[in-house]
Amino acid sequence: MVRTRSKWGMTGDVIWVVSIVLASLFTFAPSLTLPLLEGWDDNLYVLENFDRLRWTHENIAHWFSTTIVSNYQPVTMLSYMVDYAIWGTNSVGYHLQNLAWHTVACLGLLGMMRHLGLKPAIAGCLTLIFAVHPQRVESVVWVAERKDVLCAAFYFWALAWYIRGRSTPGMLQLVPALALFVLALLSKPMAISLPIVLALYEYYECSRTLQRPPIWRLLPFFVLAGVCVPITLAAQSNAIEVDIDPVRQLAVVLHNLSWYGFKTAVPLDMNPIYPRLEWSAPALALIGVTALAMIGLVIIAVRHSRDLRVRTALAVVGAYAASLLPVSGIVPLGAIDVADRYSYIPSAFLLIGIGAAIMIMMHRPFAADPVISPDHQPDAAGQITCKVLRYMMVVTALYIAALTSSTRTYIGAWRDLYTLTQWSYETGNTNPVALGMLADIELQRSNFERVRLLAAELEDIRGLGLTSAHIKANQVKAEFLRAACDHGSGRYRMALPALLKLTRHFAVASLDNILDQTSIYGMIGECHDRLGNPDDAIEWYTAALARTPDAFEILMNRGVALYNAGTFVRAADDFRQAVKQRPADARAAHNLAQAVRHLQ
Repeated sequence: MVRTRSKWGMTGDVIWVVSIVLASLFTFAPSLTLPLLEGWDDNLYVLENFDRLRWTHENIAHWFSTTIVSNYQPVTMLSYMVDYAIWGTNSVGYHLQNLAWHTVACLGLLGMMRHLGLKPAIAGCLTLIFAVHPQRVESVVWVAERKDVLCAAFYFWALAWYIRGRSTPGMLQLVPALALFVLALLSKPMAISLPIVLALYEYYECSRTLQRPPIWRLLPFFVLAGVCVPITLAAQSNAIEVDIDPVRQLAVVLHNLSWYGFKTAVPLDMNPIYPRLEWSAPALALIGVTALAMIGLVIIAVRHSRDLRVRTALAVVGAYAASLLPVSGIVPLGAIDVADRYSYIPSAFLLIGIGAAIMIMMHRPFAADPVISPDHQPDAAGQITCKVLRYMMVVTALYIAALTSSTRTYIGAWRDLYTLTQWSYETGNTNPVALGMLADIELQRSNFERVRLLAAELEDIRGLGLTSAHIKANQVKAEFLRAACDHGSGRYRMALPALLKLTRHFAVASLDNILDQTSIYGMIGECHDRLGNPDDAIEWYTAALARTPDAFEILMNRGVALYNAGTFVRAADDFRQAVKQRPADARAAHNLAQAVRHLQ
């Protein structure tokens, strides 16, 4: 890949450091004005966790002894505690820390490239591409994905420290890299790929210098990764689907290995929620190309095993594949097969590969001597390549400008959940999650006609990986949306049987995330109330409150039903609870006063 390890920290590096910091701040500055996204995991990490985000010994111990959203990530949760201590509920601070860690990760990537020996201009340009790329939006802008930027920052700096200390004998030089690796693992389990990447780096270095591989240096990293495996499996045991089609998942892995690379090069049609993989012609072509490329790479590796260029390519491709493997789709990733956030670490190795290719084009004595002399000067071809490199720098500058503009535009999609799901829908998305969330928001806005159209689309979704259970869930969701439209538009006689039918699905555990039992019980109660069945209405309201005692509107509705039935004592109790929940609500105070007057 390189001639010799370059000195890190010279004047040229300082200029690139400043450039990368400024580019990151400029590109992602619009994210500082965005709110925390209720209903898009920000609530799970922050908005519903304020009691656990206070800086206490008990809370620190809590996050080191529990999981959240099927991940063991105590360092990530400690970072939210810092935000809460400084900023409270102000979203600016949360976004600012995301951006800060992204910048740290970019500088770690720059340091890693320079320690690998890439020239300052090459390393700087490639890091700038990484820093402003639209694929970074999901990880930087979405507060719930703090774990991405945290993990990557520690991951890249661990690699940089390992490479820097490789020439120094003894274990002491490994301590910073090991400590950073532990922090990466405690931020996001995806860091588990680091030991494999280090092993591939050692493979490359030993091929270049004809040294024996220092296995003892890698052993502590593999031990730490081995400890992380059972913890991760235990944390994600409830999230992993049991019904797995191995043929489909192999197709997903092959597709994703090329898809993420293509998206890094041509970041068009960015989408917060990509559709699941289908057996379309483009997907099949991508799967076929990936399979053929892998076979070709193996053949070349066997036939030219001593060529350093081949070994360099194997190391880079291997690092990319290894870092992507945990999220490549080898096991189902919930309702998605791909997501931009999963490219954060793998795309760095693609850029390193580009840098290696440029360096190889500039210096060509690999076939004659696998060990490149530090005194080697470029030949005539190398001089020509340097001239071409100037034109490449101009093209790269234009490419970086285009990426920056695209990223700033895409950030606008994250200003609220409606804009996010609408953006996803307008890109031609057929993901049930996107359709369902958009329909729920339109339902809250009383856009019943559009909700019915979205429900029809949801019901018609078919594709690779959609099992009978998935299709059934989509159908049930569509039924709920239509029933909710009837209820919201006052068609209570039509809504009631449809809502009662939905209660038959409550026993199906896989539909828990589809059907809100409290809301359905409440709507059934309101239907009975409006149709003149007060006793039935009170019964269903009571069932809803048994599940969610602080459901304000249902509490108010039951109080009104009890009041109309002449049960003023119970009605007053309901209104008192409502006033306690919302002291400023005029309806609750008025209703309580009316009920109390009847008791006097």
